[in-house]
Amino acid sequence: MSNDGFRSKRSITPEQERQYVVSAQGGDEDAFAALMRFYMPYVCKIVWNVFCSYAHPADCITDMTQDVWLQIWNYLPKYEYLGEGSFKGWVGTIVRRKSINHVQSCH
Repeated sequence: MSNDGFRSKRSITPEQERQYVVSAQGGDEDAFAALMRFYMPYVCKIVWNVFCSYAHPADCITDMTQDVWLQIWNYLPKYEYLGEGSFKGWVGTIVRRKSINHVQSCH
């Protein structure tokens, strides 16, 4: 078995990302699922880091991650793709803000 198949599942090119974003903006759930699969480790890492920074219980991470993806789905039609890295930055901003708001509301 070639490593190319594994890599293609774990990475997407900037053009593929743009295509997935545009398709997901049109309601394509499969395209959104592909973006979720690719960015899930990134999202989980940010949530984990915020929760640890505030000494917040880690048992909420799964719920927060789900809430984040729901918010991304809901706001995706308003998102403007600005080129390579813009989607990741947009996702990261949503994750950080939502995670920080959550832990601050619990303290």
